Amino acid sequence: MFQSTLSILKSVEVPAASAALSAAFVPPDVSLSLLLLFGAAGGVLAGSAAAALSFFLGKKTLARRLAVATAGGGALYLAILFGLAAVSRERTLPPGARKYFCEIDCHLAYSVVGVDRPGAAAGARDSLRVVEVETWFDPSTIASSRGNAPLTPNPRRAFLVDAKGRRFEVSTAGTSSLRERLARSVPFTRTLRPGESYRTALVFDLPADAAGLRLWLGDPTPGIEQLLPGHENSLFHAGVYFDLGRPGDGAGSRATNGSGTAAVLRGRRAVPAVHRLLTEGVSA
Repeated sequence: MFQSTLSILKSVEVPAASAALSAAFVPPDVSLSLLLLFGAAGGVLAGSAAAALSFFLGKKTLARRLAVATAGGGALYLAILFGLAAVSRERTLPPGARKYFCEIDCHLAYSVVGVDRPGAAAGARDSLRVVEVETWFDPSTIASSRGNAPLTPNPRRAFLVDAKGRRFEVSTAGTSSLRERLARSVPFTRTLRPGESYRTALVFDLPADAAGLRLWLGDPTPGIEQLLPGHENSLFHAGVYFDLGRPGDGAGSRATNGSGTAAVLRGRRAVPAVHRLLTEGVSA
């Protein structure tokens, strides 16, 4: 993944309007879902062990009751998991909006800040699109006792979806063809300190009729999140996408520091106070 740095690429920035910023997506508090998961798992294990022990001790009635109660508790958890997934709805964030990732904490926010179409002028196929994503460590989400310690983000997976429902993965060949022009792109796993941000370019090879494009950004491999009620990555849960808009819709401003890492943009809106209360005291 690489970032466009040449003026030959006609970068189209997504305007960071206040309306878009207020549409930031902040997931539910993951710690509550984790407590529910661990409580359910512990209850099932303890109930199963107690039922087995009762059976071997000849207390078959008690064993049967424990087994039924354990099965009922597990079924209730699954009902909550799939019920929340069933009532979830896809959400598409407007250009410039941020999507927060809560991996216990909710420090990192991602947003689409540019859509490039290199074209023949850059020596690239006209089918290539470069989507630029900013990763930002929101300083308002940490406790004052945390200090300025760095945070290493988890790897991310990205793909585009068009109006026809077709999915397009990041193009390895397209990325290689633009490697020299995108050499200063920063990987998603680069460490960050509070308030810092950087940009990562994602190259996609699209058919000519691809329209209504949306970007999905999330975890690359299934994990424990699949079993967390209400989590975007839970089984059958609807996703949260970024609307890419149309090339030429507007332009914003970009700033980088001397090391090439994108500086924090002006006018950022802090996460709502309720989110800060949820995350206060949680360190990376």
